[in-house]
Amino acid sequence: MEVARTRGLPVSLYRPTRISGHSRTGACQRGDYLWLMLKGCVQAQAAPVGVDTSFDLVPVDHVADALVEISRRDAASGRTFHVASGRLLRLETAVEWLRARGYELPGVEPRAWLERIGEDPGNAAFPLLGTLVAEFTGGGSEGGLVFDPGAADEALAGTGVVRPEVDEKLFDACADYFVREGWLPGP
Repeated sequence: MEVARTRGLPVSLYRPTRISGHSRTGACQRGDYLWLMLKGCVQAQAAPVGVDTSFDLVPVDHVADALVEISRRDAASGRTFHVASGRLLRLETAVEWLRARGYELPGVEPRAWLERIGEDPGNAAFPLLGTLVAEFTGGGSEGGLVFDPGAADEALAGTGVVRPEVDEKLFDACADYFVREGWLPGP
């Protein structure tokens, strides 16, 4: 893409961060790293403590609206836009929100939690074990990456498309969706 830009083509790059569920319906894909981790916590009936992992989530409907609006602006041609929340959701906050919904999730040391996951190939987080080990020991990729949504915000000014707050309401919409679909057991 950069080669095309250097050759004079007006290439625009849109980089959404972790795309979460729809802000109203909660509809979300089941293969998302965060939700596989959280379902793994529910299945293991425990959550890791002291893990410094955070997620930059943007609802899928915001991503769609932002891409459409930005792409319609002539001034957007040839630029790069991070469609991001600009705020991180910490894993411990997501676990607290699950607890607030009634899930019993005592905190355990990360190594003990990984062992629980590793003992159950049916656990949703089992396929993530290699990544989780790296994440929990400081070698992972999630951590605290924050992408600057400033260019996207600037391009969206006056369109009515505003970065939504990724809060407990959005989280609950996604969790409700997964429970309705039978993917996430209820508390």
